[in-house]
Amino acid sequence: MTSLSAKTPFEQIVNYYWSNRFSTENNTLIHHDFNQAIRARIDVNDFSYKKNQQALIHLLRNKDICAYQSALLACYFREPEKHLDLDVDYLSLNFDCNNNAAVEKLLSARGLVKARNKAEAKVLKVSCESGVGHVNVNTDKETGVIYTHRFSLALFGNLYKRIQLYISDGSKGNGSIEFRIDLIPSKFTDFELQIFFSHIKSNVGARPFEQLMNKATFSRVDIGFNLPGLSQLFLYPNHKKNKRVTSGESLPENCLAETTYLGDRIRSNFFILYDKILKEAKFHHRRHGSPLAEKKSFVEKLAVTSRVERRYRPRRDGNKKALPISSLPDVNISFKPLAFFNPKILPFLSDKELKRLLKDKSITGSYAGKPHYQPLTKTSRKEKKTSITLNSQWFDNAKKELAQSLLDTIRKPKSFSSSELESFNNEWLGEIEKNPLISNAPSPSIATGVYRSWDKAKHSLAKLTVIYGGAGTGKTSLLLERMKFLQEQQSSKQEWLVCLAFTNDAVEDLQLRAVEELDHSINHNVTISTFTKWCGDSLREHSSLFAKFQFIGDKDKDEDGSYRLDTIRKIIEDLGFSSLKEKVVEQAIVLANRDVKPLSQVAETLNIADHTDQLVKVINAYEFRKREMKLWDFDDVLILLEKHLKDAEFLSKLKSCCTHMLLDEMQDSNRLQIRIIKRLLESDISVTMVGDTSQAIYRFRGGRPELIDKLVRDCEYAKEYKVGRQHRASIHLLRLTNFARRHTGKFAHELRTTQPEAGCKPYLSIANTIDDAVINVRQYLKTLNTSDVLILVRTKAQKKSISDQLVDVDENTKVMTMHAAKGLECDACIVIDPRFAGQKMDERLDYCRLIYTALTRPRKHLLIIKSPSTSHYYVKGTDEDINILDTIISRADLYHEF
Repeated sequence: MTSLSAKTPFEQIVNYYWSNRFSTENNTLIHHDFNQAIRARIDVNDFSYKKNQQALIHLLRNKDICAYQSALLACYFREPEKHLDLDVDYLSLNFDCNNNAAVEKLLSARGLVKARNKAEAKVLKVSCESGVGHVNVNTDKETGVIYTHRFSLALFGNLYKRIQLYISDGSKGNGSIEFRIDLIPSKFTDFELQIFFSHIKSNVGARPFEQLMNKATFSRVDIGFNLPGLSQLFLYPNHKKNKRVTSGESLPENCLAETTYLGDRIRSNFFILYDKILKEAKFHHRRHGSPLAEKKSFVEKLAVTSRVERRYRPRRDGNKKALPISSLPDVNISFKPLAFFNPKILPFLSDKELKRLLKDKSITGSYAGKPHYQPLTKTSRKEKKTSITLNSQWFDNAKKELAQSLLDTIRKPKSFSSSELESFNNEWLGEIEKNPLISNAPSPSIATGVYRSWDKAKHSLAKLTVIYGGAGTGKTSLLLERMKFLQEQQSSKQEWLVCLAFTNDAVEDLQLRAVEELDHSINHNVTISTFTKWCGDSLREHSSLFAKFQFIGDKDKDEDGSYRLDTIRKIIEDLGFSSLKEKVVEQAIVLANRDVKPLSQVAETLNIADHTDQLVKVINAYEFRKREMKLWDFDDVLILLEKHLKDAEFLSKLKSCCTHMLLDEMQDSNRLQIRIIKRLLESDISVTMVGDTSQAIYRFRGGRPELIDKLVRDCEYAKEYKVGRQHRASIHLLRLTNFARRHTGKFAHELRTTQPEAGCKPYLSIANTIDDAVINVRQYLKTLNTSDVLILVRTKAQKKSISDQLVDVDENTKVMTMHAAKGLECDACIVIDPRFAGQKMDERLDYCRLIYTALTRPRKHLLIIKSPSTSHYYVKGTDEDINILDTIISRADLYHEF
């Protein structure tokens, strides 16, 4: 809700796209050339600042640009009534229902989720979520309230334009019955806000709604303004003038700061200064997965913009509880004294001083005991450039007017007729059609002619060759062809190729295909093995210390790891550490080894920090037991090989039987394996790595695809190749999977197809429960003329449950987990929403990569069965996150409904 509310509701629609509000066309103070020079420092791959600090420093030394930034800041701060729009960017409202039936009415069958009429059903989508998100993380500590239900109210189902309503039904916590509404008023027009609150009013009744509003309180409000044309790269707070601020920080840590907190963001109220464009663009891309070309054109229309905001919680201001919303216009939220150094002084600072400020401009940023901002203070005095201070009287007046207008809107919402809502619906759809926020996903291009990237990758002579290829692009075939090429290039019969994979199944597949596809042309100077086995074999062969060692997995056919767990359990019992569990100790060993982390850090990760000393003693005893019995864990050989690669004699022996290494599925490499590869490269052993970071789904085993990028950057002689011709899926399938691929990381490239047939569009259905999903599966199977079907689920428990219900289907139709299906392909695939499992298991990027991996199995037919939930279900997710399947369902151009 901003000054735009003076317009009619329908005129506001297009202006409430955040990107249009910050377009250069809508901001007359913007100098286009200077804006472009600053904007050029944005890396559109991930919407951060480009890493070239020298280029940024060159920008900060440009006196003309600094003068432009200074003039803009002065214009905004000295005449804010002309140029600034104050807005409320977050509001949390609380409603006490202990003495009324409001909660009961909202939860009833005809309550919040029920539309009043068909017109409202088109405009407002209300869903009951399966979880309450993060709302109880701090709430129960502050108030004793534990929320039990969450509802999402979204205009046209658009999750960007939604509010969240939480209910405490009294069954948990302190027994209080109440509801809470969290919203971002700046995303909505007055008209839109009234749609939400009118719907709530109609559910609880007019008189009860009025009574609730009279007693309502607020527990958080964020209020601030945007500065179009001003980059936070040029904005440095004068901490000497902001005397109330005694703490703070800049984020992200140890790199170019995008956000600076003025105050303690955990325990106090604070100011925040951040790059508004980077923040909004990040979230926009996470929602819509724009391709690189679209991201570039998207950013090119925007004015660089900073935001200054005050985040206020009454309980952190000496109040024991939330404040009445009636006090919002007069609450003591002050921007006095908020001052910034004049950007004109920046060219006079040294490179070192500017580098430090770019990383941390907070009051706590310091070097050698001296604050980072100290040179700004000295230079400001020397150059006689006074700081620029906000007209705080304007803020006080504007805040009061804005807060009162907002309260009037939500306390007395208009009740809309069906015709008014129909008109709004038609206007909205019309504006969307004329000014689409996102374009339809393009059809993949059809690849023809010479396959140059394939040919270049195959014949690369670089010391490190890294080949990226998406699902179905023939990565394994390319690996084998490159193996043959390298063998043909051998200058001596004493040269050996080592080709490594991560599983025994992958090794067997490589060996079989080497014989079939290369027509017996691979000779005996080739070793195809798992990474771990090759490490163990090398240690046994080249060091007498390990001649008699064997893997624990080889002992008594310990395929399920029971010997390891039994050994750890016995040690725990012998030491009397009953508080430790053998599974947790095993997990700690894996994390410590594969991520190369100290045990104290691992113990904290596993929430057993209080038992760190016991953990160390158990692991030490376990390591001694293994050495005593000449046994290895799988990670032991990685640690030992990396250590022995430093020994000249050992390295010389290893090089005699490994001159070239090829690694399949490189994205599954853990930190230790990458360190071994780096040592091999330093020892003049060439390396070829093939894989797809978009299918990096084994982070829980230590896989770290981001390390591939670092390895390439650190290697002076590295060559990267992207193979993008996809041979598996039809055009319609690839169109959807390319869209999903955009959400898997900044280096994911679009794939082209060699299949000219459009094929069948994927289908998507919604099932309320997993049992309903099975009904949909049966119905879909009847439409197929093939039995080569994979049904993919997230967990083994789901696999068993669904398999038990489908015992009568064709034996070629297999139910398996998404992880187990990696590397497989089929005629038809049914992907079942992981949210049916009812638990969070993956972080956002890992989740999106797992979904992409599942969606790319079929050649011809695909059905996605989605949960009705709109919760993202990401571990460590934010309230702004949206599940990738909800993003897909918002793109009706990608699928048919089933």
